[in-house]
Amino acid sequence: MIEDQSNTQSSPSTKKSSPDETSGTREQILSALRRQVTPQSQADYDAYCLEIRSQIEKRYENLIKNAHQYLSYMYLISYNFQKCISHGKKLLDFLNVPDGKLAPTSQYNAHMYIAEAYCMIGKFQESLSHLEKAEEISEEASANSANVGSNNDNEGQ
Repeated sequence: MIEDQSNTQSSPSTKKSSPDETSGTREQILSALRRQVTPQSQADYDAYCLEIRSQIEKRYENLIKNAHQYLSYMYLISYNFQKCISHGKKLLDFLNVPDGKLAPTSQYNAHMYIAEAYCMIGKFQESLSHLEKAEEISEEASANSANVGSNNDNEGQ
């Protein structure tokens, strides 16, 4: 017989749970485990892992985006240009997923970091391409802010 030693080794200041609380918690855990579907094949297991990964990525999407942006910048200033480009492209990949959103400032930064990294490794055409994209984003942001300002000016008249 296996004894539950969690209560026997607790310090005097530790709150001891009543038998009803312990059995209730155990029942909740066992109930959750019974409801869980166990993958029966490798394909089921792979699908299960993919589902978990997509749930995690969806939940932490903003954190992942910020990490790629900061890593791209940090690799740029530490002269690791290939990794800078890699993380910048991973950040821009968020535009290619369904319902993918990426703030214009993040898009601009990613294109600028990638452009500078390409320039530093001598790939000037690729660098120019990303500079042009960054310029388009900047012009769109300027036009949008100018429209907001003119709309506010007209409201007082």
